[in-house]
Amino acid sequence: RAVMDAFEEERDQSLEELEVRLAERGIITSSSALQRFFQRHDITRKNVWPAPLASGLFPARFGRAQTYPA
Repeated sequence: RAVMDAFEEERDQSLEELEVRLAERGIITSSSALQRFFQRHDITRKNVWPAPLASGLFPARFGRAQTYPA
């Protein structure tokens, strides 16, 4: 239950961040063990990498927004 409690506190954290959060609570684990835990319990995690939107409104690199003619 401790793994799920730490996971629910911040759902978009990486496995490494979750590993650190658990270590602060005295639970020593590894990112591979956490990955197997989530797979075994059919828990999918949100991908934290931003994906560009098809509308073209996603800001481009270096903070410039892409605009397209109507």
